[in-house]
Amino acid sequence: MNIFNKLGLTLAIIATANPLFAQDANPIKWSVSLGTGQTTFERTTLVTSDAGQSLKTEEVDFSPTMFTLGARSGKHSFSVATNVADEDNLSLGGSYYTELENPSVSSDYSDTSLTYTYSPGGSWSKWRLSLGYTTVSMDETTSELYTYDNFLSNDGDAWQWADSTTDSTERSGTTALVSYVQQLGESGKVFAVARLGIIAQDYENTISGTSRVSGVAQATEDIYLGNTAVNVSNPNFINGDGWDISGTSEGDSTTGIFGFSVIYVLANPRHSLNFDFSVRENKYGELSGKPGYTLKNGLFTSGGYDLAATNEPITGEDIDETISSFSIKWRYSLN
Repeated sequence: MNIFNKLGLTLAIIATANPLFAQDANPIKWSVSLGTGQTTFERTTLVTSDAGQSLKTEEVDFSPTMFTLGARSGKHSFSVATNVADEDNLSLGGSYYTELENPSVSSDYSDTSLTYTYSPGGSWSKWRLSLGYTTVSMDETTSELYTYDNFLSNDGDAWQWADSTTDSTERSGTTALVSYVQQLGESGKVFAVARLGIIAQDYENTISGTSRVSGVAQATEDIYLGNTAVNVSNPNFINGDGWDISGTSEGDSTTGIFGFSVIYVLANPRHSLNFDFSVRENKYGELSGKPGYTLKNGLFTSGGYDLAATNEPITGEDIDETISSFSIKWRYSLN
C-alpha cells in the first residue's frame, strides 16, 4: 500500500469515526503512537518444476518504523496503524538453493491495519472485541546465478545462466480478536492484555523477470553453429537466450493469531509505553496460477541443448508463512 493509500485510509477512519462517536455522550479522545521493534518473517515453499520437487526456506528480521492513530469514545474505538521496514536480505536454505551459486533474495516490508474495538464496559472493560482489516505487502528481488566451466566438452569456455525476478506479494484480509485486560499490581499503572482470534486473508503474488545466458565466446558460438548466418537471423541464439517471466498466483488462508501486551502508564497519564508480541501463521497451500514463460527460441529454449535441472521452469508452489513481531511503542493522548 503506497503512501497515498495510507493517507486516504487515515482520512477515512477520521471521517467514519466522527459520526459514529457523535452517537456517544463521551467526547472523542485522539491519540498517536510511535515505535519500533523486530518483525521476523519465515517462509517455507514446496516448489514443483518439470525436474521434480524441491524445498525453499527463507527468513529475515525487519526493523520497522511503527505509527498508529487512534480515536476512542466510550465503548467504541478505532485505530489505523502502519509498520514500514527498508529492504533487507533473506537467509536462504533448503534443497531448492543447494545447487545455486550466490543466490540472493531481498525484500522490503509494509503492514497496514484498520481496527474497530468494542468495549462493553467502556474504557475500563476487561473484555473487548475487535474487528479489523489488515494488509501485508512485500516487494522481493531474487537473483540466482549458475556458472559452468565448459560450453562444449572440455573447451574451457566458461559461461553463465542468470535469473532475476521481482515478486510483489500482498496478503490482505479480515481479523476478529477477543482481548482480556488485567491490571498488574496496585499502582494502576501497569496492565497486561492478551489477544486471541482468527485472520482470514487472500494472498496474491505478481512476478516479473528474466532468465538469460551470457559469457559464451563468439568463437565458440561460431564453432557450435557451423556458421554465423544463424546469429544474424537470431542474435540471441546462444548469448541472450532464455525467457521472460510474468504471471500472477493466488491463494487464501484462515488461521489463528495470538498477541500479548504489557502497558505501562507514565507519571503524566497522557504518556504510556506498550511492549507487544504477536504471531500469526499463514498456510496458503498450493497456489492457483503460475508464472508464464516467453521463450527467446534460441539454442537452449528451442530444445537444442539440455537444460540443467535447476533451470527448469516452476510449475507450482505450496507456501507456509510465519510472521512474529515484538515492538515497543510510545503512546501520547492528544486530548
